Amino acid sequence: MENQIVVMKNIVELSETMVEGLQHLQSEVENGNLDETMYLFEDFIQAFASIENAMNSMDDELKGDITEVKMDNVKENIEHVVQGYEKNDQNLLLENMQHHLEPTLLEWKKQMEKQFHPYILN
Repeated sequence: MENQIVVMKNIVELSETMVEGLQHLQSEVENGNLDETMYLFEDFIQAFASIENAMNSMDDELKGDITEVKMDNVKENIEHVVQGYEKNDQNLLLENMQHHLEPTLLEWKKQMEKQFHPYILN
């Protein structure tokens, strides 16, 4: 159990870093730095994959209400951002980051924090 509590703390910390990273990415994309942000977005994707793998290894009762649907929503919006990079379309990137990925990411993060809070406090 203690191992899984450490995993929960790491997930929450990494999700906070992802939010901060996405906000930085948005700022850089607004400034027209698409090429430079592509590598940072790859790190963002890797962070998401790490959380997804960690969540998949956790006991179901510890995950509680954190649904696959929320994770799939984030994954789907990540794919939309990737499409914006593939098209090299700054407006599409900003639209997908600000109005799609960020809200689903924040909702997913909030759900994880709520579920893990009682375990992390102890």
